[in-house]
Amino acid sequence: FLPITVQKGLQKEKNEHCEGNGAGLALPLPSAGSHDQEGVSYRRVLEMILSGLDGMLCQEVPHRSLKTPLETLSKTLHLERVRLNLEVLQAVLRRSASTLLTGLGVLSFELAENSLLRNKTVAISNLDNIPSVFFPSLFKKSCRRRKTSIVKAMVQAWPFPCLPLGAMIKRDDSYRRVLEIILSGLDGMLCQEVPHRRCRLKVLDLRILPLRMWDQWSVFKAPDLSENQTAVGLSDKEVKPQVKVAIDLILQERPLESLEAFVVEWVAQREGLSLCCNYLEIWSLAAYYHKDVLETLDLNSVQQLGLYNINDLTCLLNFTPYLGRMRYLHILLLSSLWPWARHTPLEKQQIVTQFTSQFVKLKHLEALILDNVFFLEDHLEELFRSLKTPLETLSVTKCYLSKSEWAHIAEFPCTSQLKHLHLERVRLNLEVLQAVLRRSASTLLTLDLESCHLFERDLRAILPAVRCCTQLISFNFSGNHFSWNFLREMRDHERTMRSEGSRLKYLNLSDAPLYHLCFKPIQVLLESLIATVQTFELEDCRPEDSHISALLPVLNQCSQLTK
Repeated sequence: FLPITVQKGLQKEKNEHCEGNGAGLALPLPSAGSHDQEGVSYRRVLEMILSGLDGMLCQEVPHRSLKTPLETLSKTLHLERVRLNLEVLQAVLRRSASTLLTGLGVLSFELAENSLLRNKTVAISNLDNIPSVFFPSLFKKSCRRRKTSIVKAMVQAWPFPCLPLGAMIKRDDSYRRVLEIILSGLDGMLCQEVPHRRCRLKVLDLRILPLRMWDQWSVFKAPDLSENQTAVGLSDKEVKPQVKVAIDLILQERPLESLEAFVVEWVAQREGLSLCCNYLEIWSLAAYYHKDVLETLDLNSVQQLGLYNINDLTCLLNFTPYLGRMRYLHILLLSSLWPWARHTPLEKQQIVTQFTSQFVKLKHLEALILDNVFFLEDHLEELFRSLKTPLETLSVTKCYLSKSEWAHIAEFPCTSQLKHLHLERVRLNLEVLQAVLRRSASTLLTLDLESCHLFERDLRAILPAVRCCTQLISFNFSGNHFSWNFLREMRDHERTMRSEGSRLKYLNLSDAPLYHLCFKPIQVLLESLIATVQTFELEDCRPEDSHISALLPVLNQCSQLTK
């Protein structure tokens, strides 16, 4: 092992260029995967370099310019069969840790890893000297080989803010055992009066992530759980949690999966830990069933919340205090909330008022998605009034709302800076819709008015407001009633928008009554979108082969088209 300087370039002569310069060895080395003009590969160059080093080690009289004592080198160095002297390895790790970052060092460290894993005493004693860049690889191998002592020690010396277990191993039969070993190491860390000097561990991330992310450095940064969240509601005498355990939960009317139940119980029994949940789903009466889980969670960590299939407003009322504690909630989805008829109008009013009053506390809410929510009938304005900060996304689908309920929506702060407006199968107040579009004209990117019972005159009425939306890239008006004449107007409208800097990318004409007419207007409309359109949909339009043939030349010119 020598301090090695990696340089760009390629060297084919192996022995005559293996000359020492000072205490180190300078060798030209290509980047991994590169080839010279003669096709010499990276692996081949490494083989030549190692062969040269091997020859140097066998020399009775070292080269006159070599100043590094041969006594400091391992006596054997082969690519295919290498035995590392553990004493030399310790010395190398102490003296030349930085050189392990080089191309040859990576290969050397793969060999060193195997020796470390064969001797836990040496591995644990050298955790101070192992470069952080090699920690993930060594940790993964230690877990696979069930090196319990090494894994525990590495957890306590983890040099990154996050340990993303969910990106390292699948949730198979071995996952539980590996998790128990890691939690045991975490237990030991919490008991230490003086933590390991290298330890920076703040988050144990148990969320399911793509396994390829383990090789990306960004995954070892702490996830967005907000540094100051734990401070909310704590007195000066209370201690902030040392480590956060991150997990996604789906609560249903049945016990938790054994693994999730184990983690929740383990965290609840220990001080200095916080159970964080970025994504939380609650189905039906699960808020009753899993009240202990909700009490254990750090609700300030919840950023995405979905409430599904709740048909008892009393259950919604009992969940209300928990919603108010989710101060950093970004996305709220309410789906299939159907109240039972047994509630009197007064009871319904009181429950909805208490529920919507919690929205005042959701100052970080960015997206509100209402799907098949019938308890908001006659209370939509009350909900929007409670939202004091602008939304980026507003989606209302299949909700029974009268046109009068939209009357003052454009006046509230939550609709002032919309980027995405999705309205599907709802009754619209066209004047209010135009006001909302004009108010969000500088920010609106997508507009979806699918199946909103709009006729051609209605669509024509909102076109001037749509024209004001200079950032609009997607406009979906499928499922409504319009003719070819309206498509011609859309063509002229798009030309005007394009001259004003618009960049419409998505055109959806699904369910349009096109099957009995010619496709010439669509062809002309596409021609006006050649430079920008990325998605073009004609689902359920029943085009004939001749129609498709007529459109193909234009579609081939749409350079950005992907779907």
